[in-house]
Amino acid sequence: MVLLVFCPEEASDYAYHGLKLCAEMLIPSLLPFFVVSGLLRSWGLPGILGRLLEAPAARLWGVDGACVSAFLLGIIGGYPLGAATIGQLRADGAISREEGERALAFCSNTGPAFLLGAAGMGVFHSQKAGFLLYGAHVLSAALVGVLVSKRSKRETPRERSYIAVASVSKALPETVEQAARALLSVSAFVVLFSVLTGLLTHIGYLPALAGRLAADTGLELTAARALFTGLLEIGSGLGAMRGLAPTGGNLALAAFSLSFGGLAVWCQTLGVISESDLTGRYYLPGKLLQGAIAAVLVLMAGY
Repeated sequence: MVLLVFCPEEASDYAYHGLKLCAEMLIPSLLPFFVVSGLLRSWGLPGILGRLLEAPAARLWGVDGACVSAFLLGIIGGYPLGAATIGQLRADGAISREEGERALAFCSNTGPAFLLGAAGMGVFHSQKAGFLLYGAHVLSAALVGVLVSKRSKRETPRERSYIAVASVSKALPETVEQAARALLSVSAFVVLFSVLTGLLTHIGYLPALAGRLAADTGLELTAARALFTGLLEIGSGLGAMRGLAPTGGNLALAAFSLSFGGLAVWCQTLGVISESDLTGRYYLPGKLLQGAIAAVLVLMAGY
């Protein structure tokens, strides 16, 4: 509140930047995926995958096969589509609360458009770097699923009454409305964290932390700033990486930030699962673990 009172012009500028980011990148890229994923859910894709992948999903990740649809949509559509799908599956009664909590740790991910376009070409000017980051991101998510989940074999097949297919005239309006609500929540958090990150930078707090980290560890100052910014909001963090050379260390930093997603994505996740009884208690530990694994995978690749 103090910062908003004494830095109103700067706060307005950062809010405008957040709105511009939503209008130019988030809404055009996420809205179609939200609508399509909702239609696929209404038309029974989770139930079909649940039947087909019941045994392997239980053995590998300890979750219902329906969660595979959330994982696939997450690695294609990006944050927070995977989490939104898990929330809807839980609200529909397709998965148990425990399965939903664990699935959130590895089903909410960055999509290829962001990793290949914004990170690979936009930051490092390298398509190869983008593919490396995307591969490490997907593999680390799958590994986190193995590490955090309880693998089990079901004694009896699960009833799948939720597979009933909805008509287009009923499913489309409901899906578009749900997508609009989810995007409004996502956009609000992006603007909020854009203002927060900008004001902390304006008063010198984030630059001071970055300078201390760079001095203590030998990390590039730009990389240190990008790390702290990315912990709050991934879009701003990625923008702060511009100018970094595509070295193994810088790519590992990008892999960690992109896999963790930042506190803004965590808040977005809590927003899109609010209609279910999920709490997301495994989300932050899972994303931190995924970020660490993704960074190690990039370093092992020896780029």
